[in-house]
Amino acid sequence: MTGGNGTRLTETEFTERFAAEFKISPVPSGQSLLCEELGLDSVDMVDLILFLEDLAGLSVVIEPEVYPVIRSVHDAFLYYEDAASGDG
Repeated sequence: MTGGNGTRLTETEFTERFAAEFKISPVPSGQSLLCEELGLDSVDMVDLILFLEDLAGLSVVIEPEVYPVIRSVHDAFLYYEDAASGDG
């Protein structure tokens, strides 16, 4: 899923969708750490992977080696951006 008209989401749009999906208010900064600052737990991290797969329109499973690399909202955006462009 992209921005709705076939375009990829900007980092701001991605962060707003992330915040809405995980019911985080106010919208966090890109540098906010997912577990340490935003309180995501292991179940939330699995949900994040599913969220990224859905948002990027992926039909394949994200490899577990990627999980530790996604530590901040910005890291999640970078993974989304790579996956949505077909580079991830």
